[in-house]
Amino acid sequence: MKYLKEFSTFNQISYLSNTSSFNDKYSDEDWDNILKLLKRDCSKFLNELSEYKTDPNNKYEWITLFRGASNVDEIGVNGMWIKSSYDGDRKPKDMSKKIHNIFDSLFKKKFGEKLRSSGIFTTKNSLQAGDYGAPYMFFPIGNYKYYWNYYIDDLFSDIEMEPWYNFDDEDFRISEISKIVDEYIDKDLSKVTSQEVIFICKRYYMVDIAFHTKLIEYLKK
Repeated sequence: MKYLKEFSTFNQISYLSNTSSFNDKYSDEDWDNILKLLKRDCSKFLNELSEYKTDPNNKYEWITLFRGASNVDEIGVNGMWIKSSYDGDRKPKDMSKKIHNIFDSLFKKKFGEKLRSSGIFTTKNSLQAGDYGAPYMFFPIGNYKYYWNYYIDDLFSDIEMEPWYNFDDEDFRISEISKIVDEYIDKDLSKVTSQEVIFICKRYYMVDIAFHTKLIEYLKK
Protein backbone atom coordinates (compact mmCIF):
# COMPACT_ATOMS: atom_id res chain seq x y z
CA MET A 1 0.00 0.00 0.00
CA LYS A 2 1.41 3.35 -0.97
CA TYR A 3 1.79 5.93 1.77
CA LEU A 4 -0.65 8.77 1.18
CA LYS A 5 0.67 11.90 2.82
CA GLU A 6 -1.75 14.12 4.71
CA PHE A 7 -3.37 16.59 2.34
CA SER A 8 -3.09 20.04 3.92
CA THR A 9 -2.35 23.56 2.83
CA PHE A 10 0.73 23.66 5.03
CA ASN A 11 2.24 20.47 3.61
CA GLN A 12 1.48 21.46 0.00
CA ILE A 13 2.99 24.93 0.34
CA SER A 14 6.03 23.60 2.19
CA TYR A 15 6.65 20.89 -0.41
CA LEU A 16 6.30 23.19 -3.41
CA SER A 17 8.46 25.85 -1.78
CA ASN A 18 11.25 23.35 -1.17
CA THR A 19 11.19 21.73 -4.61
CA SER A 20 10.19 24.47 -7.02
CA SER A 21 13.16 26.85 -6.98
CA PHE A 22 12.42 28.70 -10.22
CA ASN A 23 15.38 31.07 -10.10
CA ASP A 24 17.88 28.24 -9.67
CA LYS A 25 16.91 26.47 -12.89
CA TYR A 26 14.84 28.67 -15.18
CA SER A 27 14.28 32.13 -16.59
CA ASP A 28 11.24 34.25 -17.44
CA GLU A 29 11.92 33.40 -21.08
CA ASP A 30 11.49 29.71 -20.28
CA TRP A 31 8.09 30.43 -18.76
CA ASP A 32 7.10 32.57 -21.75
CA ASN A 33 7.93 29.66 -24.08
CA ILE A 34 5.91 27.23 -21.96
CA LEU A 35 2.94 29.55 -21.66
CA LYS A 36 2.91 30.06 -25.42
CA LEU A 37 2.49 26.33 -25.96
CA LEU A 38 -0.08 26.00 -23.18
CA LYS A 39 -2.18 28.77 -24.71
CA ARG A 40 -1.92 27.16 -28.14
CA ASP A 41 -2.54 23.54 -27.19
CA CYS A 42 -4.28 23.57 -23.79
CA SER A 43 -6.59 26.59 -24.01
CA LYS A 44 -9.66 24.59 -23.00
CA PHE A 45 -7.95 23.37 -19.84
CA LEU A 46 -6.51 26.79 -18.97
CA ASN A 47 -9.97 28.31 -19.32
CA GLU A 48 -11.39 25.74 -16.95
CA LEU A 49 -8.65 26.41 -14.40
CA SER A 50 -9.15 30.17 -14.74
CA GLU A 51 -12.82 29.84 -13.75
CA TYR A 52 -11.96 28.58 -10.27
CA LYS A 53 -12.97 30.66 -7.28
CA THR A 54 -9.77 31.01 -5.27
CA ASP A 55 -8.76 32.50 -1.97
CA PRO A 56 -6.61 35.59 -2.70
CA ASN A 57 -4.88 35.14 0.67
CA ASN A 58 -3.64 31.66 -0.20
CA LYS A 59 -0.38 31.71 -2.17
CA TYR A 60 -0.87 28.16 -3.47
CA GLU A 61 -4.55 27.67 -4.23
CA TRP A 62 -5.78 24.18 -4.92
CA ILE A 63 -5.98 24.65 -8.68
CA THR A 64 -3.13 22.74 -10.28
CA LEU A 65 -3.27 19.10 -11.31
CA PHE A 66 -0.12 17.05 -10.72
CA ARG A 67 1.11 13.72 -12.02
CA GLY A 68 4.12 11.70 -10.96
CA ALA A 69 6.35 10.22 -13.68
CA SER A 70 9.68 8.44 -13.90
CA ASN A 71 10.30 9.29 -17.57
CA VAL A 72 9.20 12.05 -19.92
CA ASP A 73 9.77 12.90 -23.59
CA GLU A 74 11.76 15.97 -24.58
CA ILE A 75 10.19 18.60 -26.85
CA GLY A 76 12.99 21.16 -26.89
CA VAL A 77 11.36 23.51 -24.38
CA ASN A 78 13.22 23.96 -21.12
CA GLY A 79 11.06 22.73 -18.21
CA MET A 80 8.32 21.17 -20.35
CA TRP A 81 7.82 17.65 -21.67
CA ILE A 82 5.15 15.72 -23.54
CA LYS A 83 3.61 12.30 -23.03
CA SER A 84 1.22 10.14 -25.01
CA SER A 85 -1.73 8.60 -23.24
CA TYR A 86 -2.45 4.91 -22.87
CA ASP A 87 -4.22 3.34 -25.82
CA GLY A 88 -6.29 1.06 -23.65
CA ASP A 89 -3.21 -0.97 -22.74
CA ARG A 90 -2.33 0.32 -19.27
CA LYS A 91 -1.41 -2.53 -16.93
CA PRO A 92 -2.25 -2.28 -13.22
CA LYS A 93 0.76 -1.62 -11.00
CA ASP A 94 -0.73 -2.66 -7.67
CA MET A 95 -4.35 -3.68 -8.20
CA SER A 96 -5.09 -7.29 -9.10
CA LYS A 97 -5.84 -7.86 -12.77
CA LYS A 98 -9.24 -9.33 -11.92
CA ILE A 99 -10.33 -6.29 -9.91
CA HIS A 100 -8.84 -3.99 -12.56
CA ASN A 101 -10.94 -5.67 -15.27
CA ILE A 102 -14.15 -5.46 -13.23
CA PHE A 103 -13.67 -1.73 -12.74
CA ASP A 104 -12.93 -1.28 -16.45
CA SER A 105 -16.04 -3.18 -17.44
CA LEU A 106 -18.25 -1.10 -15.14
CA PHE A 107 -16.59 2.19 -16.14
CA LYS A 108 -17.12 1.28 -19.78
CA LYS A 109 -20.79 0.61 -19.09
CA LYS A 110 -21.29 3.94 -17.30
CA PHE A 111 -19.03 6.33 -19.23
CA GLY A 112 -18.11 4.51 -22.43
CA GLU A 113 -14.45 4.48 -21.36
CA LYS A 114 -12.25 1.88 -19.67
CA LEU A 115 -10.80 4.34 -17.21
CA ARG A 116 -8.37 1.94 -15.56
CA SER A 117 -6.79 0.92 -18.87
CA SER A 118 -6.97 4.22 -20.75
CA GLY A 119 -6.99 6.91 -18.09
CA ILE A 120 -4.24 9.27 -16.93
CA PHE A 121 -4.22 9.53 -13.14
CA THR A 122 -3.72 12.94 -11.59
CA THR A 123 -4.18 14.69 -8.25
CA LYS A 124 -4.19 18.19 -6.79
CA ASN A 125 -1.92 16.85 -4.05
CA SER A 126 1.67 17.30 -5.25
CA LEU A 127 2.95 15.16 -2.38
CA GLN A 128 0.75 12.25 -3.44
CA ALA A 129 1.89 12.64 -7.06
CA GLY A 130 5.46 12.34 -5.77
CA ASP A 131 4.69 8.79 -4.59
CA TYR A 132 4.61 7.75 -8.27
CA GLY A 133 7.74 9.50 -9.54
CA ALA A 134 8.89 13.08 -9.92
CA PRO A 135 5.81 15.33 -9.66
CA TYR A 136 4.98 17.53 -12.63
CA MET A 137 2.11 19.88 -13.40
CA PHE A 138 -0.33 18.21 -15.78
CA PHE A 139 -1.94 19.80 -18.86
CA PRO A 140 -4.11 17.76 -21.27
CA ILE A 141 -3.67 18.77 -24.88
CA GLY A 142 -6.81 19.60 -26.86
CA ASN A 143 -10.05 17.93 -25.90
CA TYR A 144 -10.26 15.89 -22.73
CA LYS A 145 -12.68 14.33 -20.27
CA TYR A 146 -12.16 13.68 -16.58
CA TYR A 147 -13.71 11.55 -13.87
CA TRP A 148 -13.49 11.45 -10.10
CA ASN A 149 -15.17 10.15 -6.96
CA TYR A 150 -15.60 12.35 -3.88
CA TYR A 151 -14.65 9.42 -1.62
CA ILE A 152 -11.59 8.17 -3.54
CA ASP A 153 -8.13 9.70 -3.04
CA ASP A 154 -6.22 6.71 -4.46
CA LEU A 155 -8.38 3.84 -5.66
CA PHE A 156 -6.06 0.94 -4.87
CA SER A 157 -5.09 2.25 -1.44
CA ASP A 158 -8.73 2.95 -0.64
CA ILE A 159 -9.97 -0.54 -1.50
CA GLU A 160 -7.13 -2.98 -0.86
CA MET A 161 -8.12 -3.55 2.78
CA GLU A 162 -11.81 -3.94 2.05
CA PRO A 163 -13.06 -7.46 2.95
CA TRP A 164 -14.46 -8.02 -0.51
CA TYR A 165 -11.11 -7.38 -2.23
CA ASN A 166 -9.98 -10.98 -1.71
CA PHE A 167 -13.42 -12.59 -1.49
CA ASP A 168 -14.20 -15.59 -3.67
CA ASP A 169 -17.80 -14.43 -3.95
CA GLU A 170 -17.65 -12.78 -7.37
CA ASP A 171 -21.22 -11.49 -7.32
CA PHE A 172 -20.69 -9.72 -4.00
CA ARG A 173 -17.40 -8.25 -5.21
CA ILE A 174 -19.01 -6.88 -8.37
CA SER A 175 -21.85 -5.46 -6.29
CA GLU A 176 -19.40 -3.56 -4.06
CA ILE A 177 -17.35 -2.28 -6.99
CA SER A 178 -20.53 -1.14 -8.71
CA LYS A 179 -21.31 1.08 -5.72
CA ILE A 180 -17.91 2.77 -6.08
CA VAL A 181 -18.25 3.26 -9.83
CA ASP A 182 -21.75 4.69 -9.43
CA GLU A 183 -20.30 7.54 -7.36
CA TYR A 184 -17.88 8.69 -10.08
CA ILE A 185 -18.82 11.90 -11.91
CA ASP A 186 -17.49 13.68 -15.01
CA LYS A 187 -17.81 17.34 -13.98
CA ASP A 188 -17.02 19.88 -11.24
CA LEU A 189 -13.23 19.76 -11.39
CA SER A 190 -13.12 22.89 -9.23
CA LYS A 191 -14.64 20.93 -6.34
CA VAL A 192 -11.80 18.40 -6.26
CA THR A 193 -9.45 18.64 -3.29
CA SER A 194 -7.48 15.49 -2.46
CA GLN A 195 -9.30 13.13 -4.81
CA GLU A 196 -7.72 11.21 -7.65
CA VAL A 197 -8.80 12.57 -11.05
CA ILE A 198 -8.70 10.34 -14.13
CA PHE A 199 -8.28 12.08 -17.48
CA ILE A 200 -9.01 10.77 -20.94
CA CYS A 201 -6.95 12.61 -23.57
CA LYS A 202 -4.60 11.73 -26.41
CA ARG A 203 -1.51 13.60 -25.23
CA TYR A 204 -0.51 15.86 -22.38
CA TYR A 205 2.22 18.19 -21.26
CA MET A 206 4.24 17.78 -18.08
CA VAL A 207 5.68 21.01 -16.67
CA ASP A 208 8.27 21.36 -13.93
CA ILE A 209 6.63 22.38 -10.65
CA ALA A 210 9.20 25.18 -10.44
CA PHE A 211 6.72 27.06 -12.63
CA HIS A 212 3.82 26.61 -10.22
CA THR A 213 3.88 30.17 -8.91
CA LYS A 214 4.12 31.50 -12.47
CA LEU A 215 1.03 29.50 -13.41
CA ILE A 216 -0.98 30.75 -10.45
CA GLU A 217 0.00 34.33 -11.21
CA TYR A 218 -1.14 33.88 -14.81
CA LEU A 219 -4.47 32.28 -13.85
CA LYS A 220 -5.30 35.03 -11.36
CA LYS A 221 -4.95 37.83 -13.93
